[in-house]
Amino acid sequence: MKAKVYAVIFFFLGLLAVVTPRYILPVCEFKGFMPMHCSETALYEAWAGSGIMLVSVMALFGPARPARVVLPLLILAAGIMVAYIPQITGFCRSPSMPCNYGSIPALRLLGAGTVIVALLSMRSFLRKVDEDN
Repeated sequence: MKAKVYAVIFFFLGLLAVVTPRYILPVCEFKGFMPMHCSETALYEAWAGSGIMLVSVMALFGPARPARVVLPLLILAAGIMVAYIPQITGFCRSPSMPCNYGSIPALRLLGAGTVIVALLSMRSFLRKVDEDN
C-alpha cells in the first residue's frame, strides 16, 4: 500500500517539475523576454519531470516487488537531475530576471524534495524486507 502512495506522490512531483518552469514560476521566455539559457533548462526539466511521471505510473501499475526496488532508484536519479539541470544548462545571471528569483530556486527545491521522498520510499522498502526475514 505504501508503494502506491509513494507512486502517487512521485507522479505529482514529476508534474510539478513539468509545469513549474512554464506556468507556475515561468522562466524568462514565458514572461515575454527573448529565449535564453533558462528556456533550455525549462525544456530539460519538462523531460526529467515526464520521466518521473512515467516511472511513477510504472510503479503504480507494475509488479510490487521490483517496483519498490528499482523504480525509486530511477526517481532518485531523476530528482538529482531536476536539481542540477539549471546548473548544467545555465540560467540568466541577472538577479532581476524571473528565472533567477523564481523558477530556478523552485526547481532546485523540487529536485531536493524528490530525492528525499525517493530515499524515504527506499527506506520503507528496506524496513519491509527486514520484517519479512
